[in-house]
Amino acid sequence: MTGKRKRNNTTQDKNSSDGRLRRALTPPLPPQNKKSQIQSQQTLTQEQSSLFRLPREIRDIIYTEIFTPGVTIHIAYVGGRLRKFRSFLCSIPQEDQRGISQFSDEYCQRCKISHYACSPRVSSDSSDVRSRPTPAERRGVRVLAVLRSCRRVYTETINLLYEKNTFYIENPRTLLELPNYMPQVRLSSFRHLYLQSTWYGNFTSNDRLSRWKEVVDAMETLDGLKSLCVILKPLYGLIWEVENLKKPVEEARLPVSPHFFVARIIRKNGFLPVERCPWHGVAYYTKTGGDSNTALK
Repeated sequence: MTGKRKRNNTTQDKNSSDGRLRRALTPPLPPQNKKSQIQSQQTLTQEQSSLFRLPREIRDIIYTEIFTPGVTIHIAYVGGRLRKFRSFLCSIPQEDQRGISQFSDEYCQRCKISHYACSPRVSSDSSDVRSRPTPAERRGVRVLAVLRSCRRVYTETINLLYEKNTFYIENPRTLLELPNYMPQVRLSSFRHLYLQSTWYGNFTSNDRLSRWKEVVDAMETLDGLKSLCVILKPLYGLIWEVENLKKPVEEARLPVSPHFFVARIIRKNGFLPVERCPWHGVAYYTKTGGDSNTALK
């Protein structure tokens, strides 16, 4: 996780006091009267479309089928020149997520591996998400293309997209960057969020906690949240590591009390970590030469 991006001063809004990029919520429409100096911002009724001849109640049913897939949506910052973020549908079956939905305090290694596979990686041993979609991915789910079809579709569906879905952020850098590219009205539309913390412990850099605090500060912009789950990743599962990760979140001005998952690690006979899942019933061991002190139980 790195710090905030550096912006080109020529792209900043001179009227912006906090330095954030300002833009319209949708692309502006061309003026209807070329002689007028005031551009019209009215949305065309699109009555020639059979979709918009349907009652709004019927359209809402159609929109719900399109924009609420019923699975968690992963958001990843990729930092590309043309594409800053990518999104993916979670590949974990709903029955394997029931422990998460019940806010269990155990974090399953099997789920961790499955979530890793939800997003296409640069390589098999990398945590970075690939910035450009493959041809096969382009032919897949293209919900955002519907949003871009016309302004009326956008205005009728954009709130549905953020308010009715659950989002999962694996890389804390993603949350740090969201306020730089999304207007506040969209940030306020998020309702349900899972956020993974950075790894933290004795062998992490000294500024790791300060960077985590920046991520938590950015989370305060999501002031419409109704549920928040934070997955804490202590390097060795020690109590002081967990407390240092929890403290900024507990002190933040959030609209909802967060639920915490902890990657519980128990050292045993020179093997670590041991991560147990109450509903999968599996454990994973990795050989190490470290001591056998017990961490969280």
